[in-house]
Amino acid sequence: QILSPVEVWLPNSENTRLLWSPLFALYRYDQRDPHHTRTSLLFDFITWRREPTRHEFHLGPIFSTETTPKTGRIAFAGGLLGVKRSSNGGWHPFWFDFSPIRDKTSSDR
Repeated sequence: QILSPVEVWLPNSENTRLLWSPLFALYRYDQRDPHHTRTSLLFDFITWRREPTRHEFHLGPIFSTETTPKTGRIAFAGGLLGVKRSSNGGWHPFWFDFSPIRDKTSSDR
């Protein structure tokens, strides 16, 4: 990460890192292991994540894509409208769906 003045003063505080670091992060790269990476630009406005079973790209609330082996989602305006791929393989339009396809039990940094 580049330009993170808060983490210098509180290096062992996980809560500080999660809450305050995005305000100062022009570029951030987080790699938990070789197959789990998350990159963000411009204060978390542009983010993308790569995992073995999931890929995500977010351009703020304007556009996002999320794919897993069985499902997918392309959304505009944070879920105002878009298309979803269900587990049977068909794509279906949606509107006013503001919930991502992400598994709620997975940890998100």
